[in-house]
Amino acid sequence: MKKKSLLALIMCVALAITSCGSDTQTSSTPSDSSTASTAGTEKMMVTYMQSGINDEAAKALATEFAEETGVEVEVVAFPWDVLRQNNTTDILSGNHQYSVMSGGAYLVDIFSHMTPLTEYIERDGFGEGLIPGLMDKTNYYEGEVIGIPYNLDAYGIVYRKDLFEEYGIELPKTWDEFYACLDQLKEKLPSDIAPYVFAGGAPEQVGNLFLARYGGYYINSEGNYEIELDKAAAAIDDIIATYGYGPNNISSLSIDQANAMFLQGKAAVTECWPSFLYGSAADPSQSEIVGKWGIAPYPTDGGVPFLSCWNMFIPKEIEDTELAWKWVDEFASEENSLDFFLNYNMGPIYSSTYQDPQVIEKFGENAFDGHLENVANAYDFPMSGEGQDIICRIVGDALVGKITSQEAAEQINQNLGSLEVTPQVMELAERNDQFIQG
Repeated sequence: MKKKSLLALIMCVALAITSCGSDTQTSSTPSDSSTASTAGTEKMMVTYMQSGINDEAAKALATEFAEETGVEVEVVAFPWDVLRQNNTTDILSGNHQYSVMSGGAYLVDIFSHMTPLTEYIERDGFGEGLIPGLMDKTNYYEGEVIGIPYNLDAYGIVYRKDLFEEYGIELPKTWDEFYACLDQLKEKLPSDIAPYVFAGGAPEQVGNLFLARYGGYYINSEGNYEIELDKAAAAIDDIIATYGYGPNNISSLSIDQANAMFLQGKAAVTECWPSFLYGSAADPSQSEIVGKWGIAPYPTDGGVPFLSCWNMFIPKEIEDTELAWKWVDEFASEENSLDFFLNYNMGPIYSSTYQDPQVIEKFGENAFDGHLENVANAYDFPMSGEGQDIICRIVGDALVGKITSQEAAEQINQNLGSLEVTPQVMELAERNDQFIQG
């Protein structure tokens, strides 16, 4: 099987640019004390996505952390695609300037460079009170936890509760029922309200729709990437049909534009990351639908909701693993889960946050029941970011009519065939038997 050369190319370019990078010491196992000395360390760099959520919360914590430890934490924030590239390049170049990296399963190709954290977790009791099963959804390498979760989300259906109640429409449990709901909305809604809206102009989001609708495997019995053509084509047909319920410009809408349509009451249903929406939806200064929206469980007769569980990784090659762990442990604490949710709309990882009186007052009783159901069913894509890019690009071509759904499915298989299913990817995929051919 021919391996993709992209990572090798990135590494060569990065080495040429950073050939003067200094040598570093490989990290050690945890000390016996959670308050190990950090003497000699004056500054630490950590990466987060540039979103006004993760990065702003990190900057706020950095001030407190400096007062507590005397260590300056520089928060370096990048857009999602740049963050992914910079984390990878920092590892492959040998630069090792980031003590903590934010990412997810799409960094699977560099998982072998991440510090095993099981001993730290057990030593300091991290994770007590987390949403049940959440640690099973974090990132592992060779059976060891390497990623600590924060900012939890699962792709979901956000809907207008008031309109569903007014028209007597029940929440769908299957994809057929989902389209029946959209048909009813199309028939009953006034002309200035679309039944559905989606950020079709954000190509990386298209894969989320595919993952939710495609109920087949991604890895065949020989351990190679392969999708089931008929099921994949049917899923793409369903996505095309979904677009038909949206506004005429659905294919060009950004995430912000699609969310704005929903917030302004101009759409009855949207598929999105709820964390990008619920803070504004509960704010009367930004929303026309305060108290009128809800998060529905995804239909379960297709694929799975896409899990967005941001993880913090500690590269093995940094000098002070203990200090990096101290940052990670504090950032992902139960106390900060509530603070970051209320102040930055960061998706909580602790059950207690959803039950807090301040959260109930702001969002209402049971506002996140559907969301938590989606979280329980959600998984990462069973492939590296490069494989996800292939699916998004080719499905996008079908959505604008460049190719048929069947052609798209075939092209996905052809392109995935050039990628290797690494042991890290297989470990990720094995958490859901649906992803691997029986």
